This record gives sequence, C-alpha cells and structure tokens, in this order.
Amino acid sequence: VGLLSMDLFPEPEKCNCLAILIFTSLMWATEAIPLFATAMLVPVLVVTLQVLVDRSDPEAPHRLSPPEAAPAIFHAMFSQVIMLLLGGFTIAAALSKHFIAKQMAVAVLSRVGRKPRNVLLASMFVATFASMWISNVAAPVLCFSLVQPILRSLDVTTPFAKSLVMGVALASNIGGMTSPISSPQNIFAIERMSMDGHPPSWLAWFGVALPVAFISVLMCWGMILVVYRP
Repeated sequence: VGLLSMDLFPEPEKCNCLAILIFTSLMWATEAIPLFATAMLVPVLVVTLQVLVDRSDPEAPHRLSPPEAAPAIFHAMFSQVIMLLLGGFTIAAALSKHFIAKQMAVAVLSRVGRKPRNVLLASMFVATFASMWISNVAAPVLCFSLVQPILRSLDVTTPFAKSLVMGVALASNIGGMTSPISSPQNIFAIERMSMDGHPPSWLAWFGVALPVAFISVLMCWGMILVVYRP
C-alpha cells in the first residue's frame, strides 16, 4: 500500500508494477499464504491496478482499463504455449503414476548384460529418453532409483559408480532438449519461433534435436570412459 502511494516513477503503472513485484516476492519468501495462491493473485492485481499499457501507437500509449486488460491477461495465461506445457506435465504425471516409465527402463537395463560400459551406455540412453517425456528434472530421480541397487553394491570411490552417476546426470541434461515438452526453455523457444504464425512441428524439432542428442550421448559416454575408465 505504501509503494502504491509513492511516486517513484512518472508513470503510475510502473509504480503499481513495482508494488506488485515486491508484494509477491514477500509473499513467496515468507509463505504467508500458499505459493499457488500468491501466483493466482498476480493477474488479478495486474488487472485491477491497471499495469498493462497498449503501446500500439508509440506516440500515444494507452493505459488499459480493467475490462480491457482482463482479456489480454486471459489470452496470455491460456496461450498455446502454456497449454502445451500443462499437457507435458500431465503426461509426466500419468507415466509416473502408473510406473510406465520405470517399467520401460527396467526392461531395457535388464537386457544389456553385465559389462560396465554397456550398463553405463544403456543407463544414459534410458535417462535421455525419460527426459523427453517427464522433464530433465524428474528423469534423473527415476534413473537413480533404478541404478541404486548397482551403486549400493559398489564402493563409492570406484570409477564405475562415479561414471554411472555422471552419465545419468549428463544424459538427463541432453534429454532436456530432445522434445518440445522436455524443458520449459523449449516451450519458450517454440513461442518465439511461432511469432511469424508458423510454429515448428514436433517432427521438425525431432529432426534437429534427436541426431544432436544421440551424438552428444555417445560423446559424453566416450569421455566418461576415457576419464573414469570403469
């Protein structure tokens, strides 16, 4: 309230925007109310405090009234990019709930034999594939739960234990670029690439990302073998 009454900027919408920023930061930091509740307050405050400005005419910018700002906020909140991101989270939740990803990973790892280099390569490809669909944050957790029995049977100082952990981490990062829903930055990249009205298709994304990911995994695997010699 104090920031709303202070004239820190000549434009009132900037003062209101700063007030919203500080208010939401304090609410998130102190957790005075649930985090999601604070997030849901942001669009309401942006509309009611008239933060949005229409600059289609640079010489005469127009501050949007609440009835004008509400459609713009809803358009941003429910854009195709946000819906794609929510769809990716839904797929990840379904795969995790029914243990589909874990069953697929176990099926692959059970067929690669006992050679450390083969187990390492299979674990890396499993992590890469999992990161395509359940995000490159959740994928390492899944993969580490699968290789945990192997790690328990090894001394933490053994080269194979270190190479396995390093391989899963690097492969998960590589997998984060392989599909449009694997990382939030991919979603925003697609949004920027869609400004001309022609968003890239999934096939086009896979056509670029999959060969790069495949080569990157093999290169990381080779480097790990050279460095750690498992």
